[in-house]
Amino acid sequence: MVSILDWLTRIRMLLGCALCACVVYWLIWLLHSPDPWEPEILFLVFGLWCFSPLLVLTWALLPGSGDHARAYVAVRYAIALHIILTLFLAIPFGIEWAAMGITGILIDLAVIGLGPWRTDDHAPLRFYRKGHLIFSGGVVVCLMTWSYMNVVVVAWKAERIAAGKPYCLQIPSTRSSDYKETTSLHDLRGLTMQAWYWKDITVNFHAVLVVENGSGFSWYNWSYRKVRFTPLVRKDLESAVIGMREPSCELEPHFVQALPFFTF
Repeated sequence: MVSILDWLTRIRMLLGCALCACVVYWLIWLLHSPDPWEPEILFLVFGLWCFSPLLVLTWALLPGSGDHARAYVAVRYAIALHIILTLFLAIPFGIEWAAMGITGILIDLAVIGLGPWRTDDHAPLRFYRKGHLIFSGGVVVCLMTWSYMNVVVVAWKAERIAAGKPYCLQIPSTRSSDYKETTSLHDLRGLTMQAWYWKDITVNFHAVLVVENGSGFSWYNWSYRKVRFTPLVRKDLESAVIGMREPSCELEPHFVQALPFFTF
């Protein structure tokens, strides 16, 4: 029979699994961001904030026949060493480094504190390992499923609006208010088809559908909230920040049907 103490232990470990799953979720978005961070900042983020969650996830991915108890002891020692190195190598180098270092230490302490406290009992270790695989694996599966389902939805909505007329899809260029032509269905993934924000200002749209009509072009913006293309008003088209005059892509009938799934 499971005691109250065992239930509290499991709840604590589930919180640790949830913490690492949140880091995985944030990392996936970070790596797909249209505004990529500078290499030195990415190095600090991975080295200070993500070290212990990724180390524990690596431990959870070890084969089932491995010695998980000894490996988890090594993980805890590695995290403790990481805390010491952060204290001496990161915090003394200015306010920005100190803030990131202190945050990293708090994450390290949370990962250690929320994990199993004993390694001589294999049941908590198995529970903790399975929890990581379910939580973090679920995050990856859900995000990837949503991202690739977005390809299907966007293509279907574009074809439906165009109704046989020539059209094209343009997506944001990296770190720019400009657009580029969609060259593959892979470009329409939800994780990558994102507007670029600069100083909390939206400088472009997630994606723009341009449809040829008798007098020129009809413009549509993709809305994730409404899950459809919405007509662009004249104010947006004439805006100095996100305005457009000519398409950045070549219009043709059934544009998405001619796209390859992936291009190098």
